[in-house]
Amino acid sequence: MYSQAGVSIPKAYRSPQEQQVLQLEFTIPILDWGRSKSRTKTAEANLRLAEYTVEQDRQNFTQEIITQVTLYDMMKEQVELTAKADSIASEKYNIARERYVLGNLSITDLSIAFQEKDQGKRDYVAALRDFWGAFYQLRFLSLYDFETNYKITY
Repeated sequence: MYSQAGVSIPKAYRSPQEQQVLQLEFTIPILDWGRSKSRTKTAEANLRLAEYTVEQDRQNFTQEIITQVTLYDMMKEQVELTAKADSIASEKYNIARERYVLGNLSITDLSIAFQEKDQGKRDYVAALRDFWGAFYQLRFLSLYDFETNYKITY
């Protein structure tokens, strides 16, 4: 028996020989020992994992926003407190300087008042830096401009 084969029907009938026999083969898996069911279950488990991951990311993001708002509020209070402390330290230094000029204060006490004034200014500047950092981080996370009341798009 002669057979002629080809990867497609036209190629199988190119230069046909004198034959009256036709043979077709099909490969159909009758039993796959549960592989397709296993693949389906794996895909379903991966889907559930992806859904849980997305939900966890949403919760983490919400918590991050809440934390950032709390930090922003704390930094706002910190700026107010350090501004008062800076003002008091500056006033204390001015009084100490006047007392020193009058001879009622030692140079050591004047130096201490000067250091406290400088430390008050540094603390105030650091509080301002932290406040604006918290503000812009909140703005970045929320994609909202609080000054102009518009959504931010990039």
